[in-house]
Amino acid sequence: MPESDSADAESGFEEQDPGEMGAAVIKMVSRFVDKVCTEGGVSAEHVRSLHQMVPGVVHMHIETLEAVHRESKRLPPIQKVGHGLNIF
Repeated sequence: MPESDSADAESGFEEQDPGEMGAAVIKMVSRFVDKVCTEGGVSAEHVRSLHQMVPGVVHMHIETLEAVHRESKRLPPIQKVGHGLNIF
């Protein structure tokens, strides 16, 4: 397995179809909204408003994370330091 693939798997960011990933996140967040709003007594109108916001917010965050991931691949590997070193 190439080094970049193992780093992606280790970070939890594996290459997937952004639509598939986004749909799963939207579903999870929507269930969370339902649970929290139901327990909190939030009005149905407000819950509908939140549900309308979720896809846009998820899409925005996925775009940001994709850009961060692209830039992180440009960084040199982190040099591991031995355990016995004091930095003070």
